[in-house]
Amino acid sequence: MKGKVIPFWVIPILLGLAIATVWIRLSIVRTSYEIDLAEKMQKNLMEEREKLRFQITRLRSPETLDAIARQKYHLAPPAVRQVVRFRDDE
Repeated sequence: MKGKVIPFWVIPILLGLAIATVWIRLSIVRTSYEIDLAEKMQKNLMEEREKLRFQITRLRSPETLDAIARQKYHLAPPAVRQVVRFRDDE
């Protein structure tokens, strides 16, 4: 009995399948890395959004606005003579 001979055309097909398998695996690894990176960016952006929301809430508070008006713009409550009242003719 003679050993079976592998036809020549089988070798390029096997080589092509091996290359395709490696390429697909590398593509999966690259895509997984990109997904992980996108998830980290999303987490960071969500944390930053929460910090900014807190900062907006803090800056809108009357106490903070009063402090900024006094310190940065040197404003004070109006004196009695500065208040103008309009008469309601109804």
